Amino acid sequence: MKSDKITEYQYLLLKMLSASLFNQKNDSDLNNESIAKVYSEAYIQTVELIAFSNISLDSFEPVVSLPLKHKINSRFIRNISINNAHIRLHNLLQRENIPYVILKGIAAADYYPDPMLRAMGDVDFLVKPEDIERVDKLFLSIGYKSAKKENDHHITYDGTDARYELHFCPPGIPDGVAGERIEDIFSDIIEKRVEIKTEIGNVFVPSRLHHGLILLLHTVHHLTGDGLGLRHLCDWAVFQNSFNKDDFCSIFKNLLKSVGLWQFTLVLSDVCVRYLGCPVILPVTEEISELSDKFIEDIFSSGNFGQKNEDRSHESLLISSPSKSNSENYTTMVLQAFRAVNEIVYRNWPFVRKFKVFLPVGWLFFGVRYVSRSLMGKRPSIHLKSVLNEAHSRIEFYNRLIIFDIDEE
Repeated sequence: MKSDKITEYQYLLLKMLSASLFNQKNDSDLNNESIAKVYSEAYIQTVELIAFSNISLDSFEPVVSLPLKHKINSRFIRNISINNAHIRLHNLLQRENIPYVILKGIAAADYYPDPMLRAMGDVDFLVKPEDIERVDKLFLSIGYKSAKKENDHHITYDGTDARYELHFCPPGIPDGVAGERIEDIFSDIIEKRVEIKTEIGNVFVPSRLHHGLILLLHTVHHLTGDGLGLRHLCDWAVFQNSFNKDDFCSIFKNLLKSVGLWQFTLVLSDVCVRYLGCPVILPVTEEISELSDKFIEDIFSSGNFGQKNEDRSHESLLISSPSKSNSENYTTMVLQAFRAVNEIVYRNWPFVRKFKVFLPVGWLFFGVRYVSRSLMGKRPSIHLKSVLNEAHSRIEFYNRLIIFDIDEE
């Protein structure tokens, strides 16, 4: 039994993804109306290249097929450009003898049957702390513009070819004991990197252990934040599929239990099995199946980076670290809202971190600015009752995933 909250067109999309990723039978019955709706969902989820890789658009009316061909070709061209940017980064850092590792992007694409089908975004990479200043000067010297903000975990460099993100550590590491253990696991990520060969050049990517942990942290971050898309689910599905049951458990089970991610992984795995046709490698219980239904519903309600739900970002302001420490009442949500507003002030006015007396001024300024922009139609309005209810519902769901909740003894 699968979720009854998923539409016919969303199920068609899942079938198309399954056929492309795992060589499943593609019995999708598409017509001119349904293919346009399926494509719209695929676009929002950033999986259109994967979904339509084995669909012949020539059998549909030109008024439908021609715009879709143009959009798909545009995405493919962008993929080629970003892939080339990864190779340019490799060549640049190799020339300067700076060790690095790609965090996502081409590293995730390497697990796909056809790596060029995986939608690409920024070029995220990590270097050793002692090399950060060297890389910063190098990028600035060749014409890239950077956006530095205090307390960020990365520096962004914009150029004509791509956006590069120089990370100080893998993103998504939580506070507390779980975070300390994860940092320890990542301490040798560059030393254990792997060089892979692509059709256009070589790059360094994380080991399978480090890559799996990066994917899980990234998935947690977007699920509990601005919104998880099917692209993230596909990334995990093809990674998981590269293991058999014994190998996966021997590498990951104890490690993920130690950092509070094993329950989350069981649910994520079940979503991939039940909705994408990924082979079974992990045990399933009735509770896991129930949570996996809620998981896929969350994906389809939000879209990649919350594109389908304008209230998603407002809800996330009320949601703190998704663990059992989240109370089921609104007190925690109110406190988290204050923390989130503080972060908005700090991000825009870094000096307030040292002079906190200006915090109330920031609350007033940015609050009034948001309201005024909403009234002018420049920002979406906040549907407060809906935001509070959905945030509360999401907290209850995330609590059941037991994320980062560990025995600290």
